[in-house]
Amino acid sequence: MMELKLSQIISISGQAGLFKQDKGIKGGLAAFALADGKRLDATDARMKINNLADISIYTANDEIPLQQVFQKINEHTLPMPSAKATLEEIKTYFRAVIPGYNEKKLFPADIKHILSWFNQLKGRVDFSN
Repeated sequence: MMELKLSQIISISGQAGLFKQDKGIKGGLAAFALADGKRLDATDARMKINNLADISIYTANDEIPLQQVFQKINEHTLPMPSAKATLEEIKTYFRAVIPGYNEKKLFPADIKHILSWFNQLKGRVDFSN
């Protein structure tokens, strides 16, 4: 499997899963779904496109880039909670992985996204870079 850089990966509002950013097209950009490789032309101005390399999470004193969050998850020995885990189980796991994350700014739904993204990227992205 080809190794990707986190800077090549985007999430697109209203679309399930993650995408590999390809190239710009008139009025938007082309992207390929990581799950099935299908092309998506993101040309709707209402689509919010986030490059995962630009995302950080808040801690009590600072921000941690998502790359480092993924690296900490990858190195952690606790098993990741299942998709059906309770909110408290998810928060407990994340507290162990990222002590001091700002629970007022990072909601359980955000943590679920991060864990889902990690699972989609594991084996495709080198989190240590």
